Order: sequence, then C-alpha cells, then structure tokens
Amino acid sequence: MAGDPGRGEGPGGEILFAAPAAVRSARTAGRARGADGRTPIVRRTEGRGPQRPPADLPFPGHPRKAREPMPFAPAEFTRAMARVPGPVTVATTVDAAGQRWGFTASSFSSLSLSPPLVLICLDKGASTHEAFATTDRFMINILRGEQSDIALRFAKSGVDRFADGDAVPLELGLPGIPEALVRVACSLEQVVDGGDHSILIGRVEATYTGDGAPLIYCDRGFQRLAE
Repeated sequence: MAGDPGRGEGPGGEILFAAPAAVRSARTAGRARGADGRTPIVRRTEGRGPQRPPADLPFPGHPRKAREPMPFAPAEFTRAMARVPGPVTVATTVDAAGQRWGFTASSFSSLSLSPPLVLICLDKGASTHEAFATTDRFMINILRGEQSDIALRFAKSGVDRFADGDAVPLELGLPGIPEALVRVACSLEQVVDGGDHSILIGRVEATYTGDGAPLIYCDRGFQRLAE
C-alpha cells in the first residue's frame, strides 16, 4: 500500500506485512522475502487475520508467556533482607490503663508528606501487639549510634523495658527517650495487615530532631555511621 513501507499487496490482492527483526531467524529458507532480499514477509489474506509467529518467540511488543513462580525458601528471603540496612527505633505507647509499652524495630519508614504519615511494622505474635493495634497514639524514637543498649533492652522479653528510667513523658505526653536522635509522635491512622506483621500507620503530630549519627541494623548486628 502506497506510503506504508511495512505493508503492500501481493499478486492475489493479499496484504503483506514485514515481520519484526527478532523473528527472522525463525523463518526457514524458501519463504517469501521482501524487496531487500532479506526481510521475511508475513502474508495475510483478506478475511483472515495476520499469521502470527509462535507465542513463545519474543520480539518487541510480544513478551514471553508468564512462568510459574519457582519454589522460594524463607531463609533466602531473610538472608537477603539482613543485608538491607535500617534505622534502629524504639516505639512506645500508653494504654487506657496507663501502662507503658515499647518495642524495638528497624522496619520504620516515612510514607507520605501530605498528609504526613510514617509506618512501622510489628509482629502479630509480639506481647506488645494488642496495645499498639488498639492505641490512639504512639511515638517512634530513632536511636543514636551509642544507644544499642536501649535497643537490646526493648527487644528483650520478660523484663521491664522501662525500668532504667530513660523514657519520660515528652511529645503528646508519650514515653520518649530524651537523648534519641529523632522523635516522631503520631496519632494512629490505620492498622494494615502485612502477613505475619501488622503495619502501623501514624499521622505525624510532633517531631524532635537532634544532632549526631543514627544507630543502624545490618547483617544481623548494630552498626554506627560516621558523623
């Protein structure tokens, strides 16, 4: 057809289409060739659709068929995630009876600027889960490089995590660590299911920012960034 270099009419009035380059190798010798002597021709007769190449042959705009996912060992996932550094935080809250609760986590991130949202993840089997999932507010304390002892204490079971007195009422009246690098006080916006964890989404109500370097968790151990 005039004006369309990729298309023309054959002797019998059939419409000819030049095949994509990626399928040229699939054509056998003796098949129709274009004017350049090399480009294969795909014939389409009137009333029938164009003859397509086999579905498993990839070419631009024609992806391979989706494959079934390979079996995946949980240990591979945990080993990979262990190499991803994260900030070490202590989350705190107070329940309706006035009891304080806290846990250590590195799965903390900002989520949105407008509105200002953050998230932190908590194991559904944790002793603190119910208190945080039902609270109306909580605080995230991002620890300094020298505060690994606080992180370890708030990760330990069967102890009074507040016994050392290093958490006092601060922003929104929540238990906060005065020497923390950053504090983020939130109202609980939403609790989202995340498999074996709950994702606590908080709307930021107040913040504090200090000086220094954060404590980092990576390769199953605490690390400090140079200031």
